[in-house]
Amino acid sequence: MTNSGTTRSHVGPRHAVLAPDGRHPSLVPGWHDAVVTVLVSPRLAHGAAPGFVQLLAELREGTRVDAPTPGLERFVYVLSGALEVLAEGTRQGLEKGGYAFLPADLPHELTALAPTRLLAYERRYRGAPRRAAGTPPVVISALSDAHDTEDDEEPGVRRAMLLPEDAAFDMGVTLVTARPGASLARVETHEPEHGLYLLAGSGILRLEDAWYRVHEGDAAWIGPYGSHWFAALGEVDAALLVYEDGHRGPWPPTDRERP
Repeated sequence: MTNSGTTRSHVGPRHAVLAPDGRHPSLVPGWHDAVVTVLVSPRLAHGAAPGFVQLLAELREGTRVDAPTPGLERFVYVLSGALEVLAEGTRQGLEKGGYAFLPADLPHELTALAPTRLLAYERRYRGAPRRAAGTPPVVISALSDAHDTEDDEEPGVRRAMLLPEDAAFDMGVTLVTARPGASLARVETHEPEHGLYLLAGSGILRLEDAWYRVHEGDAAWIGPYGSHWFAALGEVDAALLVYEDGHRGPWPPTDRERP
């Protein structure tokens, strides 16, 4: 098969769209016998580089994943298959749509109970100023237990927050679903950055002054203050998993974390 030299992927200084056609697996410590593709990392852009890592992993039955290096927290979402999470002395199983948040420095282990695909977000945890909010707890749940809402300004768009709106957490993960033809009410421009993954459906994604047709399996990074907008197309609902940093304000980490 020949290749025309084209790709739907685009990497710019303040945003990126990463289609499956150009992906290549990486060797990532702690992910034993797994095929891991690094979608987003601080090496993606210069200047306003991403402050998190977004991974796509394929695990064979029995594959084991260790906790990340010290200081890193982890959110995992099961795209397909079955996963067992060992944390705080208990084991819990997750199937498609199940997810887990595992705080930094928490010993844990992930084991695939069947061939499994995972999406993971990892970042260095930043405590709240003066640590007034404490540290975040383990969260293990599933989409079936998440409460979603629809705003009157965005008919056909529903949002389900998968992590608590609590100052102990320095990240948020939201599932956004949109019926075909539905769109965000406005072009958003804000300080938190985003990491996106299209779980289902297709649509049009505006990033700054560029427009991209996106499909199931596409990923994207939107840097701080990168204008963005999305509209669902096709015949099935679009579903976007959306990461953002938050609860820490706009100040540099050294100022933010002074005792």
